[in-house]
Amino acid sequence: MDIALTPIEGSSRVAAAGYDATSQTIRVQFHGGDTADYPGNPPEMYAALLVAPSKGRFIAALGAASPRVAPAPGPLETYEPDPCCGPRLDRALRKGIPGGEWECPKCETPWKRHQVGAVLHWRPVVWAARF
Repeated sequence: MDIALTPIEGSSRVAAAGYDATSQTIRVQFHGGDTADYPGNPPEMYAALLVAPSKGRFIAALGAASPRVAPAPGPLETYEPDPCCGPRLDRALRKGIPGGEWECPKCETPWKRHQVGAVLHWRPVVWAARF
């Protein structure tokens, strides 16, 4: 199976990633050259990897959810990259956010959780209001 890899910028762990729709396999190349395949993932999961703020954390959770390893506790949650809200949302997610809505305590941007395949992905409700 030949999977074209796309370079990943800004990740300290992941150098490149690619997706094969036929086998539904995500292939990841790590810095240092090692590669790993994660079969049985819908295209939405690959899309979520590309926008995950921490590619390494996403891959760790993806690997934990694979059939080879015991499932990770709780669903995988990702969010749109954002310099203001991102670190605050990350801390809130670690503590647990009840429901599917959250507001940034600094800029008051409302965020909403959306189901993307098996991933819960957070997006700002009113992106234009922040500019």
